[in-house]
Amino acid sequence: KSWRTNRIPAAVSSLLCVAMMAIYYGGGDATKSAFQAVGELRSETGPLFSMLSMGLSGGVFPSMLQAALGILPQPRVSNATFNISFWTINGYVVDSLYALQVWLFGDGADAATVAKKLLFEEFAYVPFANIFFATSFRWRDH
Repeated sequence: KSWRTNRIPAAVSSLLCVAMMAIYYGGGDATKSAFQAVGELRSETGPLFSMLSMGLSGGVFPSMLQAALGILPQPRVSNATFNISFWTINGYVVDSLYALQVWLFGDGADAATVAKKLLFEEFAYVPFANIFFATSFRWRDH
């Protein structure tokens, strides 16, 4: 039921991601400075950037789209507030996870470092994150 209800918001979100990647890789010099500015802003603001970007992309925009389509569950304000808060907090958690991985494994992009980070994320973080996600959404829905 969730997939059927949210297929349009999910498709819009996926298309926006594909468009962003196309602009990033296909834009060349025309878009390079804009993406560099975002990277610099991220470096200057640290976790705040992650919190705001996750809050917007995971909470505000999807809730607005669901509301516009009439599929944001009742009570709408409570659900939107939960979504925005949840994804904002998750932005901080994910930013902290990546900082921890840099501390543990370094900031290299070589295959060994990437493999260590991937294994740590999938087998140390994801099981606990899934418990938090499931518990959070179960709490919201009941």
